[in-house]
Amino acid sequence: GINMMNEKKGESHMSTRQKTMFLLILISLASISFLSAQSLRIMTEENAPFNFTSDSSYKGIAVDLLEIMLKDSGRSETINEIKILPWARSYQEVQDKPNTLLFSMGRTESREDLFKWVGPIYSLQIGLIAKKDKNVKIGTMSDLKKYSTGTVRDGAPEQLLLKAGAKEGDLDRGSSLDANLKKLIAGRIDIVAFNVPAALYNLKKLGADLSNYEVVYVLKDLDLYYAFHSSTSAAILNSLQKALDKAKQSGKYDSIVAEYLN
Repeated sequence: GINMMNEKKGESHMSTRQKTMFLLILISLASISFLSAQSLRIMTEENAPFNFTSDSSYKGIAVDLLEIMLKDSGRSETINEIKILPWARSYQEVQDKPNTLLFSMGRTESREDLFKWVGPIYSLQIGLIAKKDKNVKIGTMSDLKKYSTGTVRDGAPEQLLLKAGAKEGDLDRGSSLDANLKKLIAGRIDIVAFNVPAALYNLKKLGADLSNYEVVYVLKDLDLYYAFHSSTSAAILNSLQKALDKAKQSGKYDSIVAEYLN
């Protein structure tokens, strides 16, 4: 009887071991598929100096910073996997599809609950830029009547101006920032409305001396962030935020910004 009990015990012991082994295999397979499922689709747009293409590679403050963050947090994605897409399309995708990331996005009240956020990447102003020797003075939107103001048609700065009380007829509505800046340099318009770092970066690229220009009015202060699909896990967000904070503390962040904006 004792022998039979021992055999039964052995049998049940073996089957428990087998069950445990089977369970461990399942868990490891599940974690592998979980990790691969967590791979991020990274999207951006052309918006120098934050994210843009140059000689078929990706550049910009937000791109260089993200590269450091991905490495430091031990993630497998690389900068080469970035997809440059029209803003409207990627903005929809990052709301609809899990494991997506879009940058650089202004963190506004209306967007706050739509996404999960890592940042800030950069704090900027949307404002009115003019040549100093024009002595442009803007107290209220009605003062715009005295000057010619270049805007990009349907862009956020133009929308802010109209919302603040500017009249469409007072604006020189163009198709691009570049076209407006060329008019500003040539003296064909007095003011350009745009996000200030991008306007200054592109003025410099066009050969302008930045010491001749000034911000004459601030329409809005805005922080740029990396925006993630709302289901993104806290673990992913925390590891990337930690890597960003580390880059700021170590001075890497400042040297990246200086490379593009000084």
